[in-house]
Amino acid sequence: MISANQKYKQSGTSKSFKEWLIEEQSQGGLQVHNKSNLAENPVVDKKFALSKTNRNILILLGVIAIGYGYHRFKNKG
Repeated sequence: MISANQKYKQSGTSKSFKEWLIEEQSQGGLQVHNKSNLAENPVVDKKFALSKTNRNILILLGVIAIGYGYHRFKNKG
């Protein structure tokens, strides 16, 4: 299967690629790909999300770290 870009280069036309593409699609020489066809499998933005359990574990680790630091500071003197 030849890509549209390759067909454009082989045609040797003086039109811009966009004009040539629209003309070829209207004549049936190329398939028309709508944005809806391209969006069948959309890319999902995966944001950093924590479950409640993971959040609670991180909070607990933070409290332990602060407590350990306080203990070391208090016993240093």
